[in-house]
Amino acid sequence: KGGTVRSFRYVAFLLLISSALVLPAMSQVRPPTITSVSPAGVQRGNTITLTVEGANLADASAIQFSHPGLKGQITNVIELPYQPIIRPKGFTGAPIEDIYALHRVLIKLRADESMPSGRHNFRIKTPQGTTNLGSVYVGTLVEISEIEPNNTLAEAHRIFFPSTVVGAVGRSGDEDLFEFEAEAGKTVVFEMQAAALGSPLDAELTLLDAEAKVLARNSDYNGRPDPFLAYTFSQSGTYRIRVTDSAGAGSARHFYRLNIGALPYLTRVFPLGLRKGATAELDLEGVNLGDNHKIKVEAPANARYGESLWIQPTVRGRESQTRLRVAVGEHAEILEQENNDTPASAQPVSLPVTINGRIEGTGKAGDQDVFRISLKQGQRVAMTVLAQRLGSLLDSILEVVDVNGRPIPRVVARPVWQTFVTLNDPDSLRRGIRIDSWPALSIGDYVMVGNEVLQVEELPKGPDDDIKFRGYRGMRTGYEGTTPEAHSMNAAVYKVDLHKPGSTFPPNGMPLFHINYVNDDGGQNFGKDSHLIFVAPVDGDYFVRIRDIRGLQGRDFAYRLTLSEPRPDFTLSVDPPNPNIPRGDTAPLTVTATRLDGFDGPIDVQVLGLPAGVSATQGRILPGSNNVTLTLRASPGVQQEGFASFRVAGKAQIDGREVERRSDDADSMDDSVSAVSIASPPELRITSAGPREIVLEPGQQAAVQVAIAREHGFAGRVPVEVRNLPLGVIIPDVGLNGILINENESSRTFHIQVDERTSPLEQTLYLVARIETNSPNSTDHASDAIRLKVIPKKTQVSQK
Repeated sequence: KGGTVRSFRYVAFLLLISSALVLPAMSQVRPPTITSVSPAGVQRGNTITLTVEGANLADASAIQFSHPGLKGQITNVIELPYQPIIRPKGFTGAPIEDIYALHRVLIKLRADESMPSGRHNFRIKTPQGTTNLGSVYVGTLVEISEIEPNNTLAEAHRIFFPSTVVGAVGRSGDEDLFEFEAEAGKTVVFEMQAAALGSPLDAELTLLDAEAKVLARNSDYNGRPDPFLAYTFSQSGTYRIRVTDSAGAGSARHFYRLNIGALPYLTRVFPLGLRKGATAELDLEGVNLGDNHKIKVEAPANARYGESLWIQPTVRGRESQTRLRVAVGEHAEILEQENNDTPASAQPVSLPVTINGRIEGTGKAGDQDVFRISLKQGQRVAMTVLAQRLGSLLDSILEVVDVNGRPIPRVVARPVWQTFVTLNDPDSLRRGIRIDSWPALSIGDYVMVGNEVLQVEELPKGPDDDIKFRGYRGMRTGYEGTTPEAHSMNAAVYKVDLHKPGSTFPPNGMPLFHINYVNDDGGQNFGKDSHLIFVAPVDGDYFVRIRDIRGLQGRDFAYRLTLSEPRPDFTLSVDPPNPNIPRGDTAPLTVTATRLDGFDGPIDVQVLGLPAGVSATQGRILPGSNNVTLTLRASPGVQQEGFASFRVAGKAQIDGREVERRSDDADSMDDSVSAVSIASPPELRITSAGPREIVLEPGQQAAVQVAIAREHGFAGRVPVEVRNLPLGVIIPDVGLNGILINENESSRTFHIQVDERTSPLEQTLYLVARIETNSPNSTDHASDAIRLKVIPKKTQVSQK
């Protein structure tokens, strides 16, 4: 009966919206979507009414936060007047017309007195599933709401501190001024929180004295867009702080939270970590810390890989406004010892070790730190920098050199064919680059563009298509320690063969590329931090050099450098973290592996902890691949109350032993609010996809047909994607729009083709059909499994 009532409400909802709005017949229902949260924060220990606005939040029934110290109860859901979609000036894309009603959800929110300050996320559950992430900041100070008008010195809003001023730069050119009294000798902190909370405000803070003289100004801090000031007043008196947008923009959504007071503010921690199971004394730097310049920290003995701890000192009963992360490592920890700027003065270290240091010097030439290690021929060493991921400003570059400072060669890339970049200037991220021609290229070939080595994943399908290179999470991957970089149009593109250092070749009119053991950005989840795996060519001493690639230095340029035997491993993550599964239908779930220290084997994955009525397929991440898509299916009559958490487990053979990792092991500070939700019956179903098994030899192809059924009035086009295609298996006969079932169609036939050089393999494929909407939440539907087998090519024996 409950399912019948919900289905009736769903159909009634569609009829109501469709009758109220004159929309095209192709309109589809937008998933539940949060667009704004007000206020942006709450004082710890208080209860407030949180207002969440968005689309299709009718019958919202529950809210789930990333921290148990936040508790919310939905008290009312109000439907708001319809507002049409406003597209930006010059919009040329295909407009998506989806069905939506606007709602305001009122939530009674309580922030426990004992919970940590900071930004915390949440999702709301509706009959259509869960929303995208919303967030709320938990602060420690009394909150003061801005009072307009306060645009002039005479109108300045008088405040007291310590406090958090909550306001908005409400229109273009708006200025918010606040007046306060300050005592001589006091250092007052002005901390802006805007961009960090999702506000479009590009804030600027200006401190003025009673005569409107500018005392200090800031528009960003340590590379972050939110400004920060710490000012010591020489005289007691009346002062003002002004908040503006740097570009003069403004709207009700340009909100901010401005923390003001003689507040403790932590700016640096050193060293940036400690060994698990150990106790360490860390040095603290900052503003208004009093005598609190050291803190004793104990790391758990059972800390997981990648785990970190928050450091937030308390000064005279008040917590620091900031908290900083430190890492928990596995090896012996030492401090860098200056002077160690050259191989001749290098600091000797024994493996395994984590070195805590700073790129900090006094000369014009940027500081560099050099460490000496003694290795046997063939010995492998993993070299990992942890800096920016912990808030350091260091943009590291890592090199291995000899006693004379000469780089150790890694590989020689010899060009055998050449073309060039055309159409545009590709950036350092995207996997696709337009090239002039590609007749000599094949899938799996290595290519040299500028200083980066890339591997071909897919050749262009025509002159208006890009060549696709292998990547990770949508960004291309550099091989042999190279870092992807931006290129200009007409830049040379070489097909290269990789050879051992010292190899010689006859001239062919193209340059040889000598690639050394150097790394700038480590790839995958390393960000700007460097990572190398070094193999000693002979017995001897080697020198590991770390510096900032920009030549910068200072106390904010701290690092952790770990030198150890490689430990092949992996971590897992899922996308989406909140799969919404329609009753009686199937939704895709992609599992991504971050491979560590050269691990390249298969990983078998499965979903754990699913609620009753929901089942999942299993899958395998193939060698050399980073992800696999599984499917989740909800039975037609399943009911669900609240949120149902889940996780993914992966097993692999590493060095002769079985290793199991789970998705909730990857990040101890994950705040994605992962949960499976049951959604209303779907508007789209994949009714057939086949054949169910495809057996191909290299060079062969097979036809695949996908058929769909549209329901509840949906009549839009449907993009279809083939998930889990192995390297060397492509879809050859689609245009720039990919596999697309148009509005007047219900099926599409395409082909799967195996490259001539593809080795035998087996993989499970899924076809995923998407309903296009104006929401960050995707609406994807998955087919039944298609089993792909690539078998060895049969050799033809000549008859005599």
